[in-house]
Amino acid sequence: EKWNADRGRHRYFEDLEHPINFNFGGIAGGAWPSSVPAWCEFVVRAALYPGTTAEQAWTELQECLAGLGTGSAPITAVAVKTGFFSEGYVLEPGSEAEALLERTHEQVFGTRLESFTTPGY
Repeated sequence: EKWNADRGRHRYFEDLEHPINFNFGGIAGGAWPSSVPAWCEFVVRAALYPGTTAEQAWTELQECLAGLGTGSAPITAVAVKTGFFSEGYVLEPGSEAEALLERTHEQVFGTRLESFTTPGY
């Protein structure tokens, strides 16, 4: 919620309702079907705005997880980096790649190429 609320400060993302997503692509937990799971593991990918380094985001996520250990129902949460770890990226208008894509799109579909933001990670 915090990162999505900040969308107005990031060009191309300000008009998107929910540009930042955390994708919980894998979930595992428990050791036995007849017991309440004593552990749970998530494999997550998170989107980042261009201009936010992966290290800045990682630090903020670590701080958020540390905060889960306080309060009346503390949770111990540990994050481990695995696989892909990168900053957000915007392909600015006017590149040679975009010009080629525009020409090809017009030849194939007979219509002008429209530009839009697709957040992803």
